[in-house]
Amino acid sequence: MYDPDPRQKGAALLSVLVLVALLSAMAVVMLADGRAAIEKLALLRQSDQAFWYALGAEELAAAVITQSHRISGSR
Repeated sequence: MYDPDPRQKGAALLSVLVLVALLSAMAVVMLADGRAAIEKLALLRQSDQAFWYALGAEELAAAVITQSHRISGSR
């Protein structure tokens, strides 16, 4: 049976450890990018919601002013 040189076993182990470290680093980067994308999406959603709230408030204010003019003009 073939018994490899102990240095080859060490080199193989080192190669596997380096590969695992690289894959772990890539996974961390991918998770960070995914989290950043989710946060960006949440901020965009909040921005859109704030826009529509402001538009609704503007329309409500215009309606109140119009009604106020009608009431004060009918006196």
